[in-house]
Amino acid sequence: MRRLLALLLLAILPLPLACTEGAPEEIPKARAAAPARILTLAPSVTEIAFALGLGDRVVGVGDYVLWPPEAAGRPRLGGLINPNLEAMVRLEPDLAILLPSEEDIARSLRRLNIEVLTVESESLADLEAAVVTIGRRCSVPARGAELKDELHEALAPRDDAAGRSVMITLGRPLGRPAEVLVAGPGTFYNELLERLGAANAFQDARALYPQISLEQVLARSPDVILEIHTDEQSAQQVAQRQEDWAEALRSLAALAPPVRVISGDWALIPGPRLPRLYRAMAEALAAPPSSKPGPAKVSP
Repeated sequence: MRRLLALLLLAILPLPLACTEGAPEEIPKARAAAPARILTLAPSVTEIAFALGLGDRVVGVGDYVLWPPEAAGRPRLGGLINPNLEAMVRLEPDLAILLPSEEDIARSLRRLNIEVLTVESESLADLEAAVVTIGRRCSVPARGAELKDELHEALAPRDDAAGRSVMITLGRPLGRPAEVLVAGPGTFYNELLERLGAANAFQDARALYPQISLEQVLARSPDVILEIHTDEQSAQQVAQRQEDWAEALRSLAALAPPVRVISGDWALIPGPRLPRLYRAMAEALAAPPSSKPGPAKVSP
């Protein structure tokens, strides 16, 4: 849950006024050369950099970066809450690629004359814009355009879940269905549901990721509960998650809707592996409601 909250904080903290529509910052003429030493703290930005073929230039990453495997050997530089500025400076970077939620870090780096490129990655449009922006700044514009097209095609609308109302929960602890964090409007999860033809049961929530009660679940009466976890879930854990909901809603004299579980370190990252999550969601939501619940299986 701690990792979940840290990742969500990167996406939902207020955006600085200087950052709009994911537009690239103006690059000073003296710094127009291709950067050779890059810092990427957020997992989504790190994955974009590696997908663009910039992995050999990434000299430091954030504490929550898990993929790709090559990134594991890079120096760890803290995160949004505990950035290690001294370690960042010691790496002598010529570019830091950050998210709007990391503006405090960006401000400190700029004062040290380190260039910062800020990109957004919460929405699908943000993701496409980010790969193009990073590709251009790092002198791989063709690969940036290519990756954008790949993502656009892989995330094209489909009707696997047409007409279904879906509640997406994030990182719910076993045995505690009352502690539910759900995906609301303005999130990439909501966009993926819409592209699958489904409706987000909490699409009118007032927060991106609100915490809701069992009574609210009952009032919304979703057709499917889709649980998303970063840790791989066994068949036994999936069965327990189904039973959690059955017991909790039984106390309110209600039947639990079918529960589908998607798990993997890629399931929370709005980066180049988003098509994998999209395929897993399509498969999970296309299954008949009466089918036996189980973890969604999808090829890399």
